[in-house]
Amino acid sequence: MVKCIIVDDEKPARDEIKHHLNKTTHYTVLDAFENGIAALNFLRENPVDIIFLDINMPGLDGIQTAKKIINSPLETIPYIVFITAYDEYAVKAFELHAIDYILKPINDLRFNKCIQRINREMSHQKSQKKKIRALSPNNSKDDIISLSKDGSVIPIRINQIKLIYIEDRTLVVETTKGKFLLNTSMNDFSDNLCDSKFFRAHRSYIININFIEKIIPWFNSTYKVKICGIDLDIPISRYKTNDFRRIMSIL
Repeated sequence: MVKCIIVDDEKPARDEIKHHLNKTTHYTVLDAFENGIAALNFLRENPVDIIFLDINMPGLDGIQTAKKIINSPLETIPYIVFITAYDEYAVKAFELHAIDYILKPINDLRFNKCIQRINREMSHQKSQKKKIRALSPNNSKDDIISLSKDGSVIPIRINQIKLIYIEDRTLVVETTKGKFLLNTSMNDFSDNLCDSKFFRAHRSYIININFIEKIIPWFNSTYKVKICGIDLDIPISRYKTNDFRRIMSIL
């Protein structure tokens, strides 16, 4: 089931989108909101696949809401479909990696094309997940995962993975053989990393502790870490701090 939410400050518009979705097989509307703040609060606790998002809203508009979603620590960033009465925001919308941009009033043909586009993208994601699941259940230094890059498939040993993180809606895998970009979720990838050297430092980061170069004390008794050869400060979530201290034998 594809889980959706609707964000629009006008009730008739919310009802119209819901009407279209109710006619779409395997799509369900979890909730509808009249502003971006309410939607963001919902997303913190509830996984969502698609957001149908109006642009012209009072307070936090659709563009601002989308930026906050994309830059949030959500494990999986939902697809965003902008729905608006104006076409002047189209370029900005696609800069934010929106999967579609629909003008009001919505007709059945245009909405169905949007759903077809979403289905194609989700199908592509599923095929990527199947490639990742080629790992054996008990990882060792000899286990291999093959990742695609520049038209080639490159075998990577599990112990060559340094860092995994979310950037926009893309999973980034940093290895000793370079950076790989995947269309899958953090959870799907992490299910295959049974090696004890991998630590979920944050909702958006998994680190290989063998590649930690430096541990930096941070506020509220938490830490940031530097990974060898990667110019990023990786935060350790305050919920993970005690586990991190124990694993790294921080006294």
